Amino acid sequence: MILFYGANLEVLANQSKIDSLHQDLQTSKADTNKVWILRDLAFYHLEENLDSTLFYSQKGYVLARNLNFISGQIWNLYQKALALEFGDDFNEAMSTYRFALDLAEESNDLLSIAKLKNAIGAAYYYNSDYALATLAYQEAMEISDEIHYTEGLSHALNNLGIIYSNKKNYSKALEAYERSLSLKLASADTIGIINSNYNIGLLYAYLQEYDKSLNAFRQAKKLNPYTKTPRDQAVIQIGEGVALYL
Repeated sequence: MILFYGANLEVLANQSKIDSLHQDLQTSKADTNKVWILRDLAFYHLEENLDSTLFYSQKGYVLARNLNFISGQIWNLYQKALALEFGDDFNEAMSTYRFALDLAEESNDLLSIAKLKNAIGAAYYYNSDYALATLAYQEAMEISDEIHYTEGLSHALNNLGIIYSNKKNYSKALEAYERSLSLKLASADTIGIINSNYNIGLLYAYLQEYDKSLNAFRQAKKLNPYTKTPRDQAVIQIGEGVALYL
């Protein structure tokens, strides 16, 4: 019951944000601020209405293009690509990601390149193309490291760890997870710390090192109440139970 209540509150908050953005859209001029309003509308519709995301992201892209506003073009294209990906139009999604990436590369926008490489890595991963996912994440990792983009670096490392673990290359997976965890600890990213500890706990369970597995799950569990995510708490408890049972 609590889960449903929390979900309903989130839906209401999301709808409130959409309503506010629609009001802003009605009074906005055709400038860069309107580009971001359209991008935000695309973002907030993503979970419930992909057609609306496609509509607003396309409008935002066209306006940004008319204004020669490269950043606005990139991030409206990104929202469009996500909607296409979620709608199972993988080829068109990848084409849109690549178009956004071309714009970022032409303008030497390294931060956007790093973010897009991570997004492309995720798209390939969920399409079960682990080789191209690995390549994209490695490129995201290198660029993020170069520009000191800690969040992007940690994200790439964590997802590389998942791929290595799936391939049973546990030593490389653990190296990636631990490096990601160190970055999350340095930036006090509670959710990131929880996720890293969960992945490390799961990896140690695969390696049959159950004391280390249990310790990692308990570290995740200790921090979890601060995130107010009951679902994650349940997942961590399952992992902890597996470590205790085995």
